[in-house]
Amino acid sequence: MLQLKNILTIHPFYKKRIKRLQQTKTFITSVDKLSENALLFTGKSDTGHTIEIEIHRDSTGKFSINSPVKVFCDCHSFKFEFAHTLFRAGALRNKLSFIRSIIQRPKKKNPNLIVGVCKHVISLANQIKPKISNFN
Repeated sequence: MLQLKNILTIHPFYKKRIKRLQQTKTFITSVDKLSENALLFTGKSDTGHTIEIEIHRDSTGKFSINSPVKVFCDCHSFKFEFAHTLFRAGALRNKLSFIRSIIQRPKKKNPNLIVGVCKHVISLANQIKPKISNFN
């Protein structure tokens, strides 16, 4: 399963997008306790995209950068490049929103089937990282 530490940086295949990532602004809008073992961080980007990162306790029973995550973003990059591979990796939230993307391989946008996330998810994950230990 995907871990928080895996979504803190952009995959090397997409290194040309680093400048756009650095310009992306997101903020946490809410934190909900889904269960004793799971939190849901919801955020918004400066361009109005909704982002969700569901974090589960790691193998030591704590929330950390090693915690398994499931992610969602409503941007086109997430839908057409990453939803398919995230679904296959067991890390996709709101699967019903991506039925077509799950079924069809992203031949043009992600031909190597790289498990990655959009710039909005990376940006929000980096805001969560310094705060995550507060929830233990």
